[in-house]
Order: sequence, then C-alpha cells, then structure tokens
Amino acid sequence: MTERPKIFISYSHKNTNVADSIDESFKKIGVSFTRDVRDLGMRGSIKEFMEKIRENGFALLIISDEFLRSRYCMYEAIELLKERNFKDKVLPIILENAGIFEPREKIKYIKYWNNEHKELKKELDGIEREYSVELSKDLKLMDKIRSSIDEFMGIIGDMKHIPLGILKANNYKEILELIGFDEKLFNIASIENSQEKEKKLDNYIKENPEDAEAFFTKAYSADENKEFDKAREYYEKAIKINSKYVDAYNNLGLLLTNDYFKEYKAAEEYYEKVIMIDPKYSKVYFNLGILYQNNFQDYDKAKVNYKKAIKINTKYGDAYYNLAILHDENFHDYFKSKEYYEKLIKLDPKYVDAYCNLGVLYQNNFQDYDKAKEYYEKALKLNPKYALVLYNLAILFEYRFNESGKAKNYYLEAISLNPQYKSEEFDKLYGV
Repeated sequence: MTERPKIFISYSHKNTNVADSIDESFKKIGVSFTRDVRDLGMRGSIKEFMEKIRENGFALLIISDEFLRSRYCMYEAIELLKERNFKDKVLPIILENAGIFEPREKIKYIKYWNNEHKELKKELDGIEREYSVELSKDLKLMDKIRSSIDEFMGIIGDMKHIPLGILKANNYKEILELIGFDEKLFNIASIENSQEKEKKLDNYIKENPEDAEAFFTKAYSADENKEFDKAREYYEKAIKINSKYVDAYNNLGLLLTNDYFKEYKAAEEYYEKVIMIDPKYSKVYFNLGILYQNNFQDYDKAKVNYKKAIKINTKYGDAYYNLAILHDENFHDYFKSKEYYEKLIKLDPKYVDAYCNLGVLYQNNFQDYDKAKEYYEKALKLNPKYALVLYNLAILFEYRFNESGKAKNYYLEAISLNPQYKSEEFDKLYGV
C-alpha cells in the first residue's frame, strides 16, 4: 500500500476554531493533519516545511483577515506559492473576513504592510544594528511581504480556492479531491445515525475489502459507541492491510489504555511502533507521556516524552499543561510548574485551566493570595461557570481576605453549578 500523504494546515491562531472543525471532521476516517500555527512564531524552517510537501504532502491555507495581517503567515504563504509546481498541492480556504478579490480590499492590505514597514523602519532609525538584530530581520521580512502581497493575492485569485462555507456545504469534497481520498467513504463517516452508518460501512467494505481507511472508520465509530472489542478488531484489520498506518496504531494504543482493557504494556508497544514508522508524530509522544505518568508512574519517562512532543510541535499546549501538572504533583517543583503554565498562557491565552491551576499554585504553594485571586478572576472571565474556581475564591475570600459576604456568594454559585463542592463547614458557616 502506498504511503499516505501528510496534510498541513497553515493558519492564524485566531482561526484555531476553523482548523479544529476541519481536523475533527477528518479524524473519524484516520486522516490527521499537521497543524502549522504560523503567526505565533517560526517553527522550524520553511525550507523543511516545503520539502515535506514536495515529497508527499499537501497544504491547506486558511486565508483570513488575521492571516493576511500576520507577518509569519504571509511570509510562509508567499514562499510556498512562488514555486509554481506547488499550486496543485495547495488549497486556499477563504474566510469571509478576507477581502482579497475586490480592488479596494486589496489596497487595504497593501497599505497595511507599507505602513507596518514604514513604522518599524522609523522606530529603528538611530539604533545601531548590533542592538536590533531581530528587529532588523522583522523589517526585512515586512519588506518582502509588502513587495509581494499584490502578486500573492493575484496568485490566490488564479488558483483553485474555496470559501469555507462552500467547503463545508460540499462536505469537504475539495480537500478529499486534493488528497485523493474516496468521497463516498468520507460521506458515510459523516452520517450521524450509527445504525445507518454501520450498514453503509459494511456495504462499502464488501466492495472494498482491502480499504484500510474503511476499517479505521468502523473502528472509530465502534469506539465512539463504546463497542470496544469491535473497535480493537477493526483497528487491527486496518493495520493488517496497511502496516504503516500510524493513526490506527496510535488509536489502538489509546483504546487499550481505557478502563475496559487496561492493557498498558500493549498500548506502549503500539505507541513505539508509531515512533518506528514516523519519529515526528508528536501526538504519540504526548500519549506515551500520559501512559508513563498515569499508568506506570514513571515520571521521568513521562517528562521526556512530553518534551519530545513539544520539540516536534512547539505549540503543543496540552503537553505544556501536563508538564506543569507533572512538576507540581509528582516532582513538587512548583516554580517549574508555574513556568510551564505561563508558557502555555502565552501560547494560548484562552487555556482556562492554566489560569485556574496557577491560582491554586499561588494560593497553596506560594501563599501569594492577591496573585491567586488575579488568576482565578482571569479564569472566570473565560468561563464564568467554572465551579472549582468559584469554590477556590470562596475559600480565599473567607480565610485570607476575611470577606465573608463575597465568599458566601462564590460558594453558593459554585454549589449551584456542581453540588460536589458542598461543604459541611461552609453550609454551617453560611446557614445553607
């Protein structure tokens, strides 16, 4: 069986929800994407990124207003599209706020990059180069964008491109055509009625008995329906057909760690097979980290694997989160834990659990109650119904700030959302 192509999604972090929705739709058929969040900084070299696409890959560019105003997103896209032979391997997905087809909208972006370049150049005037090396690189990058953006928008206009709404209405037909995936199987996988899906999958497999993706889809569906023995059987069939099916090995490993199987050693072996086939498959290192942390209690190995995941994908938020928990709960290195939470928040300012856990660290380990309050309040801005945060604020205001009125309000709100936070001590104190 031929090697399955690698598919990259390049997008602005402000469009993460769009990338998430596309990614989620393809997981059920065993097609995984390499997420390339470019506007948070250069990750790896663009040369390496392009080489991967040249060898055996495709790229989806989620073009939005945010993308068009991001120097990293734009630099990568311009470098990619100036190689004409890449045009058949790239699909621009156009969001509604990206005005790249109307002349006045185009002018807006040309003016934007001219102004950005002009302002930075003005700021750098009078500063010796040895003190502004990185900023000088940014200026050079902006110069490249401003001189190329008009041509870039023209190339996008000439290429096969698709608005996001039409892409979804077509059930991702254009992506399927780009990567050479059977549209019929994808449409079956998208059926919500499990009985109808199962029937059509069985018919599809009768016609295509050597289709590994079909067995993967059956396995994924069985897993969702908690038919774990069936899921295992179908993942194993997918692997038998395609011995390099990394997503099937990875999902089988995940399956075997659940409470039904608890076959942790077998899961570890499947994860190791993924690494043998694709050493840069970041998710498998994350899954190994969880396995070592939660099931083998080998915290050093857990740390090593989380770090490997981050080395491959420097924007791997969940890996930073788990490292923070590991250093807090298992190594009792609270400063290192704080460091990882802070890195995570810098990467993803909406990662609400990081704010909550930082609040706990400041409250319980650093005894900095004002800081704890600050992070709890930031968590509540993101999720006003976060019961644990409300309960922790009740404790903080009752015992550290001596403000029983506020503490009572937080407590009552917490238990209204989640009764597990009911406390005999608080009930007696507040007459609940």
